[in-house]
Amino acid sequence: MADKIEIRDVEPGDIDMLVANMREHDIQEVNAATRMGIENAVKTSVNLSTYSKTGLVNDELVCIWGVCPISLLSSSGSPWMLGTDLIKQKQRIFLRRSKPWLDDIRKDYRYLENFVDERNVMSIKWLKWLGFEMDEAEPYGIHGEPFHKFTMEI
Repeated sequence: MADKIEIRDVEPGDIDMLVANMREHDIQEVNAATRMGIENAVKTSVNLSTYSKTGLVNDELVCIWGVCPISLLSSSGSPWMLGTDLIKQKQRIFLRRSKPWLDDIRKDYRYLENFVDERNVMSIKWLKWLGFEMDEAEPYGIHGEPFHKFTMEI
């Protein structure tokens, strides 16, 4: 039987489900970048995003992602994505479905940038696969952990 895939706008309850089941590497990354806590970081990211989506496979939450504007005066955005452990189990589906989201955000953004924790190897591989350029790791966040800045002109 084929997997049922759904990509939709973030709905009430999605954030709680993500927070309760978030990948350990994503938890480490959020905690290294900010003091606001996991739940507040996810809520803030969703609320600030002009584009945010939830990905589900067989009605189970796999990830939430979006893009926050960097400035109201430019077409630059800060993409983000946080997932559950299901993302690894369903990585083929995830990879096939992740490139088209770049087409969706081209309408609003021409330049994307953000930071990824050096320990978050799976996310780094995914970002490179999507075509992001990755800078050398430098101290970032509240503890000065090594993070890579990633960028893309689209």
